[in-house]
Amino acid sequence: MVVNGSESEPASRKDRTLLRRAPHLVLDGALAVAAAVKARHVTIAVHDSTAAAVVRHAIAERRDCARVRVEAVGGGFVGGEARALRRSLLGGPAVPPGRRVHLTEQGTLLSNVETFAHVAVALRLGAYHFLRSTGTHAEPGTTC
Repeated sequence: MVVNGSESEPASRKDRTLLRRAPHLVLDGALAVAAAVKARHVTIAVHDSTAAAVVRHAIAERRDCARVRVEAVGGGFVGGEARALRRSLLGGPAVPPGRRVHLTEQGTLLSNVETFAHVAVALRLGAYHFLRSTGTHAEPGTTC
């Protein structure tokens, strides 16, 4: 399972901010999802050295992160795309392969940092309170 923390969209810093300021929240969500899908390993891929250091420190503080590792990856807009990131983690170039194949077909669950943080919050609050505490009455929930 891969947590994609290598956002490279111009002016986007949401994942980097979550990794730097709330790494345990991201770890909680990632570990919950990993348990649910029976993932053997969790890789947190980041291109920001400060975020990588903060997450490594958070992992060291916990006993439940033995199967979690942080991988430094190159930055770049295309390199953060899910298939390009997976290819990079496997040792190839950080560009998407030509054929569009969903990563779950290849045995990889990959999502971004924000998604895993939302999972952790939803688990802490419960589904009803999570949906009702965010968004509007007419449109509860988040954009994730």
